[in-house]
Formats: sequence, structure tokens, C-alpha cells
Amino acid sequence: MKKLLLLAMFIFVSSVANAATLKEGALYCVSSKKITSYYKFIENNYNDYAQQLMDRSDCFIKGKNEEVFVKSEQKKFVELQLLSGFTIWTKKENITR
Repeated sequence: MKKLLLLAMFIFVSSVANAATLKEGALYCVSSKKITSYYKFIENNYNDYAQQLMDRSDCFIKGKNEEVFVKSEQKKFVELQLLSGFTIWTKKENITR
């Protein structure tokens, strides 16, 4: 029981630590394809990967602020998970912590 409680507390703390807000008016992109070589490419040149991913994605403008979770960060871009479960990419300047 104690282990389960500790695990639940760890998950809660780690999710709060990665919480951010996607700003109203921000441009964000949803990848139209799942890339299987993502982790291999990340080791070599992750910032170029993020740029290429955004280049071949469908992009939208955010209508209002929304709470998000930061999944990963690169030099200029962040991968975010919306509360709805969708994963998106945007520039770091489009989020606040």
C-alpha cells in the first residue's frame, strides 16, 4: 500500500513539474504521421528533427490559453500533451510555466 501511495505521489509531482500553458494565439502543429525513427534521430540532431516535423505537419492557431504537459524539449521547440491526450509541437516562446 505504501509503495502504491509513493508511486501515485511521484506521478502527481512529476506531472505538476511539467505543467505549462499554451498561449492564446500560438501557432501549434500536429504531426500527420508517426515517425518510428524518432528516438534514433533525437540522439543525432534533435532540433533539426523538430523543425522537419513541424514542416510536414498540419498547423493551427490556438484560440485560447490551455493547460498542457511538457513531454520533451529541444533547443527551440517543445512537444506538449494536451489534456485531451493529443500531442502537439510548438516553439518554446509559445508556452508559459
